[in-house]
Amino acid sequence: MALVKRNAVEAPTLRKETVEIPEIGGDVVVRAMLLGERLDIFAEQKRLAVPRDGESEEDAHERAGRQLIAPTLACTVLDAESKPLWTTAEWNVFGSQHAARALHLFRVVMRLSGGSVEDVRKN
Repeated sequence: MALVKRNAVEAPTLRKETVEIPEIGGDVVVRAMLLGERLDIFAEQKRLAVPRDGESEEDAHERAGRQLIAPTLACTVLDAESKPLWTTAEWNVFGSQHAARALHLFRVVMRLSGGSVEDVRKN
């Protein structure tokens, strides 16, 4: 294979998608996770997935995956100025009131990031 020259290759771009959130009366931009964010999320999932007393490994992985939804949304759901819409704490509150919408947004993030919810559970 031949070596490439920088000017002959397109720079990578971050995948994004506009998603309507009727509960807040507008649209947001959902973007894929950056490599560092993805690695941090998976490392945190591994740390959280240690089974507690009386908890199976599968249950521990499920619990850990659930705990990663709000922090993931906090760094990947953006407002009109490309700034994070809410903090992890604010996403936790939103999710307590609109769980289906929060899960939908998380699935969008995972799809844009080249993964799935199942990938988070496995890692």
